[in-house]
Amino acid sequence: SYLHMGGRIGILADAEGDSDKGFLNEVCMHIAAFRPQYVSPDMIPATVIEKEKEIAGAQVTGNFSVSPTGAVFGVAVDRNAMNYDTRAPKLWKWASPDSSASLVHSFAASANISAQIVFDAVGNAFGVTELGGTGASGQVWRVAATGGAAVVQASLPATAGKYTSGNLFRDPGTGQVFGLSYFKGVAPTHEGAVWRWTPTPSAVSVEATLTGWGTAGGKPQGVLVDSATGFVYGVSVGNNGDTQLWRANGATITVLATLP
Repeated sequence: SYLHMGGRIGILADAEGDSDKGFLNEVCMHIAAFRPQYVSPDMIPATVIEKEKEIAGAQVTGNFSVSPTGAVFGVAVDRNAMNYDTRAPKLWKWASPDSSASLVHSFAASANISAQIVFDAVGNAFGVTELGGTGASGQVWRVAATGGAAVVQASLPATAGKYTSGNLFRDPGTGQVFGLSYFKGVAPTHEGAVWRWTPTPSAVSVEATLTGWGTAGGKPQGVLVDSATGFVYGVSVGNNGDTQLWRANGATITVLATLP
């Protein structure tokens, strides 16, 4: 037996055969600390199991960013969803140390978000969904720094492909947002695309096509724009594991190097 907090909590353990009293005492201490509600799985109500699944399923992804104002934005998805395309993401925001995280927007089930969120100088947030929109290729959205839900700015055209990956890049001079998609073609090439969102007038255009696995294609991982020249730089991982650094000058893709 074990008494805790002056007898407010009591644990009584029954052991068969020879037993180590010190070990049993430690077991009782752990029971007192964790205060289990059930002894065996068959005692747990189905409603409790479903609630725990919901909590475990709503996990935060690796996609979170810090705005210029210090607010942290992130994405949580339902990992219990069997189909990848049905994981309805939730955008959350944590504004300051003296506040709790708040739900900003609940996206549709086909609107998974993997690309990194970017910001302008005053803290307006920009992102893109992997699917949805008129082209079924995703939508560029914006959340104002002053608050409110995500507002769709434009749909990616079908020619951009699906599943935007890697990071987004926002040109601070023009306000344009650049991104990468990697499911433009069909297996085994899976051609991707470099796309650009222009805020005024709001529209998405495909800048260049990535030509498939191993030839400046594969799954794009990152994008960067040289504002002075307009060149778009990126890296892609091919089916054979090679990682290539490439440059897009308009519609022309040039492989610059295969990374070690």
